[in-house]
Amino acid sequence: MKNLYFTKEPEQVNPDKITITVQWETNDEVATAIFWGNTPDSEQGYLQLAGNTFEHEFQFTNLLPSNIYYISPFSVSDDNTTHSYTGPFATVSNSSGQVRHYFNHDVDYAVAEEDMAVWTPNITATVIHYFNMAQHTLCITMYDQELDKIV
Repeated sequence: MKNLYFTKEPEQVNPDKITITVQWETNDEVATAIFWGNTPDSEQGYLQLAGNTFEHEFQFTNLLPSNIYYISPFSVSDDNTTHSYTGPFATVSNSSGQVRHYFNHDVDYAVAEEDMAVWTPNITATVIHYFNMAQHTLCITMYDQELDKIV
């Protein structure tokens, strides 16, 4: 019996809002299987595809956008199994990707390359306003922020 191993490590391809596709390759024609779940404990269980192949692909559909799923892809033939690891795989966010730049000090518009930053004397109220408007998720990055109202 020859050793079974990945010739191409499992990777996520074609990211989508409701689908995760994981592909990998092995050195022998063997079965395709996974453990998966919403946590590393793989509480969703075990799935195996019919047939044997060198090129493996598993597709999870009807998932939720912007979620992380833990998947342990592996291949198996009799008592021979590829090394399995559990990795986080994610669906794409519904976010528009729009970025707004705000500063709590004067802005030099002469150095702006694309998006113009906005100066506001009350950055705390601006951030709280966006918190209150958010319907799903909100991504904010702040530097030197220590105000208890926001933190």
